[in-house]
Amino acid sequence: MADKKTHVVTEALRTKSKEWLGMADGMAKVHRSVEGMKLGATAFHIGDPMGTFLLYANKYNEFVTHLAGIVKQGQTEFEQMASALVRMADEYDRADLDVQIDLNKIYNLIPNQPRP
Repeated sequence: MADKKTHVVTEALRTKSKEWLGMADGMAKVHRSVEGMKLGATAFHIGDPMGTFLLYANKYNEFVTHLAGIVKQGQTEFEQMASALVRMADEYDRADLDVQIDLNKIYNLIPNQPRP
């Protein structure tokens, strides 16, 4: 079992991981909102007989798509950060357990020595 200091560190990493997942969930909501901002061409029509409103509509929707992509990328990166923190905590625990096992082997080889 991990010592108290390592346990505190790994628990803090897992707690921070949950915070990053919460931020990723928030970004998912923002992404859905941004995706919902796309508009049809008629939203830009103001009686222009030349049809330039189509250009405005296309550019607006391209920008919305671009912005949605950025927000989605942020969501993905937050999820990756959460995952990395959990993997880091798992590695700390695994390394601490390996050290503990090695020390137990050493102390088992030395007669009449108290175990740590």
